[in-house]
Amino acid sequence: MQLMAILSGIFANLAIGIVALRRKSLSYPSGFVAAALVGFSLFFASVYLWIALVLFFTTSSVLSKFKNKDEFKLRAMEFAEKGDQRDGIQVLANGGASLLFAWITMYLHGIFISDLTFPFVVGAFASLAASTADTWSTEMGTTSKQSPVLIYRPWVKVSSGTSGGVTLKGTVASFAGSLLIGGSAGISLFLLFGTNLGNVWSLFLIISILGFFGGIVDSLLGGLIQGLYHCPSCNKPTEKRFHPSCQTVATHIKGLEWINNDAVNFIASFFSGLIAIVLSYSLWPVQ
Repeated sequence: MQLMAILSGIFANLAIGIVALRRKSLSYPSGFVAAALVGFSLFFASVYLWIALVLFFTTSSVLSKFKNKDEFKLRAMEFAEKGDQRDGIQVLANGGASLLFAWITMYLHGIFISDLTFPFVVGAFASLAASTADTWSTEMGTTSKQSPVLIYRPWVKVSSGTSGGVTLKGTVASFAGSLLIGGSAGISLFLLFGTNLGNVWSLFLIISILGFFGGIVDSLLGGLIQGLYHCPSCNKPTEKRFHPSCQTVATHIKGLEWINNDAVNFIASFFSGLIAIVLSYSLWPVQ
């Protein structure tokens, strides 16, 4: 039975990876290899974690294509460091924290864990929720006709795509994304052990709230410490060290040069997962 589960996991992950390559949602080889590493690890740690990962990846890939010819989104993508095709670093930035927690889960508990209240499983769910919240916020927020404002200085308007900039549309999308992963975890726990609704609601709330919180932390870090550059040729701010549209090396003007969007994504998702682990230990002590 376990052999069949392993073979099913290999087939399912490869099938999703091939579809993602064909849709240009992943780069090859780095994006494909990183996605396979995250996918296999979460599948073997818990099938329910893998389901949440698939929800994150498929919905994010669909949203990345949503209104991708929209003038507001095109303007934002020109500012952003990378496009909608995820490379290996981007995959690990969004899934690396959940990957780490999945490895710890397998080390401590073995493969195919069904106890979704195990702290490191909860941490992996919360990390995925934070990544989903941030990705949904970005993909939907960049299509907003409303000018973004800085999350830490809401009276200051900024250009679409600016790290730290938020819109109402993006904020609602962020909350919806975290609810998706929280709901996935809650429903999975209910299907496994539906007799204790208190645990189901607790798991749902922890993951949903910390996922949304992770999206907020991501925006704060993006606005406060992420490196920002200025292109002297076209006189525009950018997250890119090299501005490809005018073939110009940009000048660093703000933040830390070694902190880019990928680093911010990983820190925010890891922080959310870490808090979830601490809360889980207090709610469901490990015997």
